[in-house]
Amino acid sequence: MDFPSPALTIARQPPESRWIASNEELAEACARWRSSPLLAVDTEFVRERTFRPILGLIQIADQEGVTLVDPLEVDQLGPLAELLVDPAIDKIFHSCSEDLEVFRERLGIVATPIFDSQLAAAFAGYGYSLGYSRLIDALFGIALPKTETRSDWLRRPLSAAQLEYAALDVAHLPAAYHRLQRELEEKGRLEIFREDCARITEEASRPEDREAAYRKIAASRLWSRRELGVLYELVRWREEEARRRDLPRNFVLPEAAVPILAQLKPSTMAQLGKVEVLKGRDLSRLAPRLLELIANALLIPAEELPEPFPRPLDVQPYKATLQNLRAALEKVSAAENLPAELLANRRSLESLIRRFLQQEEPLLPRKLRGWREQLLGPSLVAVLEADLSHLRQAKPSRESS
Repeated sequence: MDFPSPALTIARQPPESRWIASNEELAEACARWRSSPLLAVDTEFVRERTFRPILGLIQIADQEGVTLVDPLEVDQLGPLAELLVDPAIDKIFHSCSEDLEVFRERLGIVATPIFDSQLAAAFAGYGYSLGYSRLIDALFGIALPKTETRSDWLRRPLSAAQLEYAALDVAHLPAAYHRLQRELEEKGRLEIFREDCARITEEASRPEDREAAYRKIAASRLWSRRELGVLYELVRWREEEARRRDLPRNFVLPEAAVPILAQLKPSTMAQLGKVEVLKGRDLSRLAPRLLELIANALLIPAEELPEPFPRPLDVQPYKATLQNLRAALEKVSAAENLPAELLANRRSLESLIRRFLQQEEPLLPRKLRGWREQLLGPSLVAVLEADLSHLRQAKPSRESS
């Protein structure tokens, strides 16, 4: 293997990590890392009983070694936050979504620029959504231990097995970075991979739309506006309570209870007590607020109720077209040696059909733009044009994408 020797050393030897448990030590380490072109980053956290993830450990690796930062002792993480947004330093993650969320909650930043090794592996031809252990095995023939995947990262002291596991989670990432970046350059895919990484950070940077949280309840797609009004009030209250009390949403009000309450609209304690999923809970405490929320929602003027959701695409009339789109997608996937899942999913194809029928501009939904538009656009549009007469016969009502 011809990537740089520091990365090779890290990848081939059990890591010896440095432990940081003071603000001064972290500041010194961050000063040293400012001259590094890359930092591999991972986090260990716990969120079973809280709304916000509790950071248990931060793992950092450069091309010199591994450092473990104890966020239970280090309370001034500002120097690290500055590094995570430094445009001159690549931040290497493997499957970065949860780590980005943790840093956004704890530090108020979104790490950028990022290099997601799971995504890079997909572009390099190693497979879609490849786990870290499988990737390191594929790249270097190294088998990683899996004994601490479900571990208590808030206990102190951490065990030797926990420390080794945590260090290994980043120790190989600098080597993987060099290897994958070289392969992406050779395949001419580095630029489009970077485009997807930038899209990830862009999406992670968008302000959370708390008002739209009720739209995530999938069962509500065919509900009346009045039912949606009750749902909106229940979900908004649950979100506020979960944040205020730092509790998981399900601890405040079970997910399964929300759509039932929105449809039944109970007005008495007796009616509320018949909701099976609420039995065994402290209804005497919870019931007055739930009944108040439901009663208030029933008084909302009709014109102020939430707009109904766009009706989902009835796929049956478009089954043949969806199959043709999928066939075109698979053809491009095979020709380019890129996973079909990386190119487009079923939801994007259904959205494309809707937009085509409604003559929306731009035609391609957001997730099919950028480099995917050039690669996939002509083939997918050709399928739609060929099936035009069939599609117009079963044209759906106007829907958003």
